Amino acid sequence: SQLTILCQKRLSGQPVAYLLGNKEFYGRKFLVDERVLIPRPDSEMIIDQLKNILQNKTHVAEDGPPQHGNGNRQWNLLDVGTGSGCLAITAKLELPNLDVIASDISNDVIDLAKTNAKNLHAQVNFIQSDMFSNITDKFDIIIANLPYVPDGFNVSNDVKAEPAMALYSGIDGLDHIRRFMSEYREYANTHTVILLESLAIQHQQITKQAKKNGLVWHKTVDLIQVFTVV
Repeated sequence: SQLTILCQKRLSGQPVAYLLGNKEFYGRKFLVDERVLIPRPDSEMIIDQLKNILQNKTHVAEDGPPQHGNGNRQWNLLDVGTGSGCLAITAKLELPNLDVIASDISNDVIDLAKTNAKNLHAQVNFIQSDMFSNITDKFDIIIANLPYVPDGFNVSNDVKAEPAMALYSGIDGLDHIRRFMSEYREYANTHTVILLESLAIQHQQITKQAKKNGLVWHKTVDLIQVFTVV
C-alpha cells in the first residue's frame, strides 16, 4: 500500500517533508522535493530581521541607510541561492513594497521556486545565476542562505537525503560565503544591508572576511548575521 511505501522510505532516511511534498515556512506551505533544501525555522529569522529593518525604517548602522520619510519607498532585494524560494517569496508577501529578485544556479530549482511563487501569488523575478554571474542590478538588500556545512561534517540521515550541492561548502564550510564576499560589491549600493545565515561557530571568521570586503557587522541573531556596506 501507499502507506507501507511511505513508511519504508521514511525508515530508509527520507525526510518527512520530501514524503509529504511540502514544508511550512513562516506560516505558508512550500512545495519541496529532492531538488531543494528543506526550509528550516532558523531561516525565518532572516524575515524577522528584514521586517525589523524596513518597517521600523531605523538606521541599520550608526551611519546606516538614510531615513526615507515615508514607508512607501520601493526597496529592491536580491535573494542569492533561493532554493525553494521560501525566503524571496515570504519577503515579498510580508513586505509588499519590496521589489524581489531571486537567483539560483539550477534551472530545475528555479522551476520549483516559480511554482511556489505562483501558488502563493507572490510577484518575484527568478534568474538562473551562478552567484552573481547573471545579475545586473544594484540592490538595497541582499539575503543569502548559501551552503555552509563543512565537508565531512557529521549530519543526520535526514540531512544526508538533501542535495549535497545546497549544503556543503569546503573544509570549513565557508567557500560559498567567501566567494559571495569577494563578488557582491558591484551589486550593492552604499548602505546596502546584507543578511547571511551560517553556523554560530563560523560567525567570527565571517565577520573578519566581511571587514576585509567593505562590510560592517551590525548584529547577530541566532544563525543570522546582519552587515551593511560602507
